[in-house]
Amino acid sequence: ERCDYAADYHDKVRSGELLDRLWAGSEGVEGAPTVDEVVSLSREHKACPFALTLDGVEQADLVIGDFNYLFDPGVRLAQVDNQLSDWVVIVDEAHNLPDRAMGYGSPEVLLSHAEQAGDLLMDRPDFARVRPFVELAEDAADWLRAGVARIPQNARDGEAAFELGEGLDRREVRELADRFDGLAIDYALLSASEPLVPQGESDPWLELARSMIRLRSALDRAGEETVSLWRKDRRYGRARHEPRQQLSLVGSPAREAPIVDHTTGLRLLCRDPSGLLRPIMEGLDSVVCMSATLTPTDFYARLLGLDADRLTVLERPSPFPPENRSVMVVPSVSTQ
Repeated sequence: ERCDYAADYHDKVRSGELLDRLWAGSEGVEGAPTVDEVVSLSREHKACPFALTLDGVEQADLVIGDFNYLFDPGVRLAQVDNQLSDWVVIVDEAHNLPDRAMGYGSPEVLLSHAEQAGDLLMDRPDFARVRPFVELAEDAADWLRAGVARIPQNARDGEAAFELGEGLDRREVRELADRFDGLAIDYALLSASEPLVPQGESDPWLELARSMIRLRSALDRAGEETVSLWRKDRRYGRARHEPRQQLSLVGSPAREAPIVDHTTGLRLLCRDPSGLLRPIMEGLDSVVCMSATLTPTDFYARLLGLDADRLTVLERPSPFPPENRSVMVVPSVSTQ
């Protein structure tokens, strides 16, 4: 109803034979359509270029992309995920993948997003229309405040870690996330008809919704390797009510800026990425992980979720002169 490029998309692809045309007659690299060609074809037929690119993956022999298109559960290409055993994957700079994967399993939900989302909608003249969104934001804020209240007064840096079963109720997370899912289309239509934030600015309600949905997804896979980390800013409880700080720009009058708390809330902390990576690695036809810094090999193999029975290791000597390497031992730095 709101986007001409989304309307009747699949009909346009079929009637215009867009996937065949996408791969035929490319003027760029042989057999690979360029971005400009995809956009031009999409404009000609008013078909979404992003969706057309995703559909094109089904006919591709080679796909190049960031880690998240395979390893991030929230972004993973469905066309690859549904047929993992058909793919051979080469992971370049594989020493970076464990940290990235731990990030995929460590979503964060901020109280400030919940409070700002409620404030954003509360004062609208059509309050009856936005009431469901306000109530959901307030319920999420109350849930976060209850979690933050569990942090001991003497907690170091205002943080407290709990095992998953102690730190939160998975049912509450699923219920809140399901409610955000249920209101997603209604909120999209509301925002399209009457933008709630200036163009280019972040929408706190959407940020909150996405965070809750990612939290639900991460919890569905999380195990003993993951803990819940509740945190509060040192100004928690005051930040929303303190006098606003004065900001001034050269040549401009002074203006007030609210104090925003970017710390208080919940974060899952995934301490071992192997549980998230192993199902993918095992499902692929084969995978090559390469890097100049994959030693000790058994350590990285475990973190990457690689099956020792299927693992072959190839090491090549460094091409760099050893006398250029500086090796230092600093006993005061812990490696724990």
